[in-house]
Amino acid sequence: MDHNEHIQEEEYIYPEKPKLERYETKDSIMKSLWSLFIFMITFYIVFRSWAFVVMISLVLIVHEMGHFSFMKIYNYRNLSLRFIPFLGAYVSGNKSPLSQKEQANILLAGPVPGIIFGMVLFLVAQQFQNLTILYLAKIFLLINAFNLLPIAPLDGGRLLQNFFFTSHEKLQNLFSLISIILLTGLCVYLEAYIFIIIPGLMYLRYRADQKNIHLRKKLISQGLDYRKSYEELENKEYWKIRDFIADNCPEFSDLTKKNYRITQFESLIISKIRSLLIQAPKQDLPFYLKASYIILWIVLGITPFLIFEII
Repeated sequence: MDHNEHIQEEEYIYPEKPKLERYETKDSIMKSLWSLFIFMITFYIVFRSWAFVVMISLVLIVHEMGHFSFMKIYNYRNLSLRFIPFLGAYVSGNKSPLSQKEQANILLAGPVPGIIFGMVLFLVAQQFQNLTILYLAKIFLLINAFNLLPIAPLDGGRLLQNFFFTSHEKLQNLFSLISIILLTGLCVYLEAYIFIIIPGLMYLRYRADQKNIHLRKKLISQGLDYRKSYEELENKEYWKIRDFIADNCPEFSDLTKKNYRITQFESLIISKIRSLLIQAPKQDLPFYLKASYIILWIVLGITPFLIFEII
C-alpha cells in the first residue's frame, strides 16, 4: 500500500506555485509621505516645536534616502520607506540572492552621508556663529553615531551580523538576544522609557525566529530543503511546505492538506513560507575588505564624539 502511494506521489503533477508578483504589495510615494506627515504631527504634539520636528525629520530623510538609493542601485524590489512616530524610519525591499558587499554598502549608506552632513554643518556653524545650524549639526551627528552602535537592529549591529553571523543561525539569534538586553539597559540608563518598545518588539521577533528554527529542523527531517529563495522553490516543494505548515502551525490549522488550490489567504501562507526560507548571502567580501569596512565603521562612530569634545 505504501509502495502504491509512493508511486502515485511521484506521478502526481503538482500545480504551479503562486506567482510572487501577484502577492507583493506595491508601494507608493504617497504612503511614504503620509507616514512622514503622521510622524511630524505626532512629534509636534509632544515637543511643541516645529523647528525641532523639521530638524529630526530632515536627519531621518537624509539617512534613509542613503539606504534607499543604494538598494535602488542594487535592484531591490518593492522598496518601501516608512516613518514611525518616536521610533524613527526604515527602508525595506526584497532581493535574492543577497550579497555581503552590497549589504555592507547599503548599511553604511545611511550613517555616512548623515555624519558628513553633520561635520559640514558644524564647520558652517563655527564660521558664522549660528546656533541653529550648530543644533542641527549636533542632531545629524548624534543620531547617525547612535545608529552605528554594535546593537541590532541598528546599522552597526546589522553590519556585524552581515560580516560574521549570516551563516550561523544560532549565533545570529544569540547576538539578537544580547542586543535586546543591551538596548533595554541603554533605554533605562538614558531614562528613555518610551523607547523600550523597540527591544520589546525585537523580543517578539526573537521568539518568532526561535519557533522558525524549530520548524526548520522538522522540515529537514521530512526531506524538505529550506536553504533557498522562494523563486528557487519547485512547485512540489511549495505545496509540500504548505502541507507542513498546515500540520505544524496552529494559525494555519484550518488549511486543508493536499488541497492544492490557491485560497484567499494565500498571501499569508506565502509570507509564512518565506519566513522559513533562508539563504546565506554571497560571501563576496575578502578579509582585507571586511577589515577596511570595520575600520571605517569605528572611525565613523568615534568622529562625532571627537567633534562633541571640540564643541
